[in-house]
Amino acid sequence: VAYVTGRAGERAPEPEALRAALARSLPAAMLPWPIRVLDAMPLSPNGKLDRGALPALGEPREAPARSAAPPRTELERTIATIWQEVLPVGQVGVDDNFFDLGGHSLLLTRVHHRLREATQQAFPMLLLFQHPTVASLAAALSGAADGAPPESERGRERARVARDRRAELFARRRGGRETAE
Repeated sequence: VAYVTGRAGERAPEPEALRAALARSLPAAMLPWPIRVLDAMPLSPNGKLDRGALPALGEPREAPARSAAPPRTELERTIATIWQEVLPVGQVGVDDNFFDLGGHSLLLTRVHHRLREATQQAFPMLLLFQHPTVASLAAALSGAADGAPPESERGRERARVARDRRAELFARRRGGRETAE
């Protein structure tokens, strides 16, 4: 969330222009939404920002111009349904961005948990950050289901191999000492 005012004697920037400028230097997940324009920041008697006096947000976000393309596959429908239940939106199109719809990392943990249950597939949460649209996430999850193991499975396999190697080396060293004694 961002509250903005104009400089002394100037108008505040338009929320969309400000969001576009921020998008050039921030990742999508860090873009503020909504951006509220204020005449002046509320100040406490000692001149500091009075956060409690900031206006309530009301609706979680303005209605953005969004894709109307409906989900095409069962996986896309599952993802869109979960997003609709977690986010404050009515309909989700395949090209809608999770973060543009008002999503953030805390909500993403809910989506991750529910999507893992719905698909019976283990995958790293990082995948949700890397694929923030319904279409790209469905494609990434389909790729994982088509034989490419998700990152978390590869990581577990590497950890298992490393653990087995350490156990073998320990057993050799232990065996060497016992025979020397």
